[in-house]
Amino acid sequence: MNKIKKVLVLSSLSAILPFTIVSCTNGTNDGNEQKNNPNKNKIKPENKEIQNAQDKNKNINGQKSSDTPSADTKLKKDEKLNDKTNNINNNKQEDDIDIIDSKKLDEKTIKLIENQYLDLIENKVISESFFINSSVEVIKKLNVKNYKKFVLEAVKQDREVLKYASEEMKKEFGKNRDIMLEAVKRDGSALYYASEELKKDKEVVLEAVKQDYRALSYASKELENDKDIVLEAFKWYGGGLQFASEELMKKEFGKNKNIMLEVVKRDGWALQFASDELKRDREVVLEAVKQDGSALEYASEEMKKEFGKNRDIMLEAVKRDGSALYYASEELKKDKEVVLEAVKRDYRALEYASDELKKDKAVGLEAVKQNGLALQFASEMLKKDKEIVLEAVKRNGYALEYASDELKKDKEVVLEAVKQNGLALQFASDELKKDKEVVLEAVKQDREVLKYASKELRGDRKFMLEAAKQNGYTLLFASEELKKDKALVLEAVKQAGGALQYASKELWSDKDVVLETVKQDGWALGYASDELKKDKALVLEAVKRAGGALQSASDELKKDKEVVLEAAKRDGDALLFASEELKKDKEVVLEAVKRNGYALEYASDELKKDKEVVLEAVKERYSSLQFASQELWKDKDVVLETVKQDGRALEYTSKELKNDKDVVLEAVKQNGLALQFASEMLKKDKEIVLEAVKRNGYALEYASDELKKDKEVVLEAVKRAGGALQSASDELKKDKEVVLEAVKQDREVLKYASKELWSDKDVALEAVKQNGYALQFASEELKKEFGKNKNIMLEAVKRDGSALEYASDELKKDKEVVLEAVKQDGWALGYASDELKKDKEVVLEAVKQDYRALSYASKELENDKDIVLEAFKWYGGGLQFASEELMKKEFGKNKNIMLEVVKRDGWALQFASDELKRDREVVLEAVKRDGSALEYASDELRGDRKFMLEAAKRDGDALLFASEELKKDKAFISEIIKINPYIILYSYEVFDFSYISNISEYKEKNQNTINLSNLLKKAVPHTLSGTYKYKDLKNLIDKSNEDKQNLISILVKEPDLLKYIPYEFSNDKEFISLIAKQNKDIIKFTSRRLQYDEEFINSIKNN
Repeated sequence: MNKIKKVLVLSSLSAILPFTIVSCTNGTNDGNEQKNNPNKNKIKPENKEIQNAQDKNKNINGQKSSDTPSADTKLKKDEKLNDKTNNINNNKQEDDIDIIDSKKLDEKTIKLIENQYLDLIENKVISESFFINSSVEVIKKLNVKNYKKFVLEAVKQDREVLKYASEEMKKEFGKNRDIMLEAVKRDGSALYYASEELKKDKEVVLEAVKQDYRALSYASKELENDKDIVLEAFKWYGGGLQFASEELMKKEFGKNKNIMLEVVKRDGWALQFASDELKRDREVVLEAVKQDGSALEYASEEMKKEFGKNRDIMLEAVKRDGSALYYASEELKKDKEVVLEAVKRDYRALEYASDELKKDKAVGLEAVKQNGLALQFASEMLKKDKEIVLEAVKRNGYALEYASDELKKDKEVVLEAVKQNGLALQFASDELKKDKEVVLEAVKQDREVLKYASKELRGDRKFMLEAAKQNGYTLLFASEELKKDKALVLEAVKQAGGALQYASKELWSDKDVVLETVKQDGWALGYASDELKKDKALVLEAVKRAGGALQSASDELKKDKEVVLEAAKRDGDALLFASEELKKDKEVVLEAVKRNGYALEYASDELKKDKEVVLEAVKERYSSLQFASQELWKDKDVVLETVKQDGRALEYTSKELKNDKDVVLEAVKQNGLALQFASEMLKKDKEIVLEAVKRNGYALEYASDELKKDKEVVLEAVKRAGGALQSASDELKKDKEVVLEAVKQDREVLKYASKELWSDKDVALEAVKQNGYALQFASEELKKEFGKNKNIMLEAVKRDGSALEYASDELKKDKEVVLEAVKQDGWALGYASDELKKDKEVVLEAVKQDYRALSYASKELENDKDIVLEAFKWYGGGLQFASEELMKKEFGKNKNIMLEVVKRDGWALQFASDELKRDREVVLEAVKRDGSALEYASDELRGDRKFMLEAAKRDGDALLFASEELKKDKAFISEIIKINPYIILYSYEVFDFSYISNISEYKEKNQNTINLSNLLKKAVPHTLSGTYKYKDLKNLIDKSNEDKQNLISILVKEPDLLKYIPYEFSNDKEFISLIAKQNKDIIKFTSRRLQYDEEFINSIKNN
């Protein structure tokens, strides 16, 4: 592996981020799971992301699904300027190979990478799924054979880690009950990797199906017939029935009307699993259709015909799923009201409408409002209607493809289309592909659109200058002549440093151009001419922004101490590219290892023996001790200092020191798990092992077999971690005192105790005191005995209501016991006797605890006002379990009740009658609770200026649902900004941002309307969700003195806000010093560079 590639791998392991070098990340694009193919659900976890087929591969947002980038790809695209790999190697096709090649890495480097990632995982530096997956991919590509510890930590944080493990590890983990339990709790599909034995383990399988009903497909044949498990599989999703055994389906569920009624209420699609008889049952089919209109597909032919002719039923069906219009009779496909309801829910329903209604303007408008792509199903007449086409392209730019040829020449229509999706330019007329205004608007959305622009435009200097201001990378599409134009290239690299790669090679030798480029992106130095790589001022500018850019500097400048020091301050790994002479320079090496302890690897052999240098490196990262000279591995002072910081550094010491009691004691005091690296002799030392298990009970795993039999040691371990019982000797697993102590810590550990103790009343009772559901581990005799004992069961259900499952039939009828159970867990109502499911007091208590418990209530109580009202007292969504009769006749039309409901859950507005969806008071109350409730408000209210201004005061999210007309009304926008200046955070979702993009003008006109502190807090979640673009936040906070003074006063009070603002501020010594005079906590949030600047930090602390 060449040095450039090697440093890229190693630099990715730095705790600084980015982890963007992991080009092997497996990005997946979650889509909606198809309901029309049940077999697609029964898949390996690797392939479980299923996407709905889209019309001509275009998704709802108008983006071609075949081109839809994964979340990971998007992240890389957005951060392209910071992606070291992209910026260095973009123009070097021969270097665009996998940057990680395990065959060319030595064992030492592989170990380094493995340990680094383990360190990041354990310390939760890597905690987001994207980064964990990236990390596992790196480990996987390196073919590291033994990374059990890494996966153990990772599986706790990321649900899909197991699928990246080696086959050998999958087999090993698949047999490990603890790991598999941990894995299936996070991702039910992980059951796929379990051993055949664990696939027969009821607890493991239950946990899996609780998390993902599809896990039932991996269970053993015996458990496919287990009622509890199958019922759990469809507790949340009726589709779980597809994985039940055929025998269970035919004999039990498919024929059982009560069960099927319960199932289809949760998921109408589950009707497919009903028996032929129940598919003919009107009540069952009706319930299924109420939940999912498309469930009609699975009804008997008689029911399809009957329901297809029934106007009321079809109206209900298309309200749930517009595609249900397919099953309507020809007569109802001509019914305007029915068709309108269908296209409101699903634009594709227009395809099933009668030819007359495909020509109907009102129907067409409603359909394209749902999705512009509905235009493809409209009549030729409507495709020529400008109003319809305009509405369509506003919703989805790609709809332009289906417009008439005349309207593809209409500038207003095409402008609207490219504003929504720049790539819609491909469908515009040839004339408009030459129109500067149209193409520039498209470029704002996507630089790639320039490939659809005319050659004349791409050769137009004035136009390309404007395009480069929008997006520097548009230089790629400029004519060869313009790629030589200095002014144009300067404009492009100011916007995006990486654009230099597309300029003519002559300009790679132009100092002005390259200087401007490296100011924007230090890594772009790689594109400079050899002559400019010798220019000290230019190289200094580059390494200030990216220390690793030193690799592209000339050999002379790699010998220049000032340049190399600057690079090392920015990135310790830059030491790799320094001259051999400077690798011997103590000042340079100290600077590098302060930034990254692993930089010690590149220091001279002499400095690897230097105690001061090595101690500085291990302060930054304990495992950097592995790069110190072997002499220092034997140096007791150095090792003692290191293990005091992190006991795990014991791994890199000499055999002698691993056998040194002083050293090992210090190590286990810092981290009990360091015991694993001690000598076999010291693993037998009781003093050391006791110290280790006091720090971490799980250290018992590494103690000698003799000490695993030592009761004092094991007791100490299980007091700290009940799960340590797993490592105790078989003899102590039978010891009542030890097991009782362990059970006090963790009721789950009863499974590790000897089976004799599963029958011990004292032990079982102690477990039940900790958690009632621990009864599952008791022996069958004790379960029966305890299940009949009212006092014990009362104790159990108080701890965990679901323990009612183990109560005797008699106690399931006992009101006192059941009341206690449902108070703790409303779902426990499912285990109560049928009589108590009819008891109003019991059901009321259950729904107070969990509104969903209403689904277990008797039919009579489903219509009880008090109970249903209680169900949505805490959550308006509880209305979904109320009977249709109660909804239509009572709640949905009752203003007082709906006001009460939406105050608790704005989303419940969807259950209101059409009249109340037009009621200002009701809708405003809903919006107060949840701005997105406006989605269910009437069109009149969403287009009402006065009402929407009032809604905006309540919740900024409300603006997302304003009518298209209001979003384009500049006077309305101005009013909104006065009411809620933070609307700029919603601009990319709501408004044409160009209207308020001139921030300085906006600030001048709206002085004192923005609280900068609140803006920062509000901006961050929007930045993460992609609604708001970070570069525009930077524009809001310019470097003017006024802004700095405002920021200083804010950061003195709230120093943590520093992490939300542009990097320049957190790296500005003068700026940080001013804040630190009033609040020294700001140091914690400064740039990493400043945190490691001891002189600067000391100057602040001493002031």
